[in-house]
Amino acid sequence: MSLPVCQKCQTKWSWLDTQKGLFHFNRGIKCPHCKATQYQTSSSLKRTTFIGLIPLAGLPFVIQNNSWLVKISAVIVLSLIYLSIMPFFISLSNDEEPMW
Repeated sequence: MSLPVCQKCQTKWSWLDTQKGLFHFNRGIKCPHCKATQYQTSSSLKRTTFIGLIPLAGLPFVIQNNSWLVKISAVIVLSLIYLSIMPFFISLSNDEEPMW
């Protein structure tokens, strides 16, 4: 579990660079150092999707019999936790891989 490394220049990305790259709508992410286009591997996409579903499993327990403030706070906290750990589960490739 570490931050992603560019497969072209072998430079480790910072947490902030990884976060910036993930919020683009295209699949390719530009390396902040060598500007080469990097792609998330298919296993990395599956892993980050699965990790995003784990906090949602606890939501039904939080939502039951609680005030709206508690519900909204729980969603915000779970989202922030997910966004803060997600860059550590990403691996990169020079080539775009199929999802299956």
